[in-house]
Amino acid sequence: MVHAHEAVEVAKTVLEVADLAWSAVEHLHHHDNHFNHENSDQGGCTLSAEELEDLRKENRRLRQLLDQNLKILQNLAASSCFLNECPPDLHERLVAAVNSESFLTRLQSLRDGSVDGT
Repeated sequence: MVHAHEAVEVAKTVLEVADLAWSAVEHLHHHDNHFNHENSDQGGCTLSAEELEDLRKENRRLRQLLDQNLKILQNLAASSCFLNECPPDLHERLVAAVNSESFLTRLQSLRDGSVDGT
């Protein structure tokens, strides 16, 4: 059961990184729109030193989590008992689930809910 807990931890980190990446894309999109609407003399959107340091801290934290999860994944890959517990078509089933329209719709709905605060 230890492997299942480790896999869940890896999945949570992947979701956290994906959420952060989505936020970065939205921030970049906002920055580009702001910059394009501003007069060229005024420049673009800038971050305060505190905001920049917060982003750097979060980046370091996520890098550490990714390093830890890489080690977990390497241990899982080396574990023969874990491989025996997985159905042979697990990868295909996961890919099919993730690519399904209902999954993508649900993911978009969750994202919209988090952006709207619901």
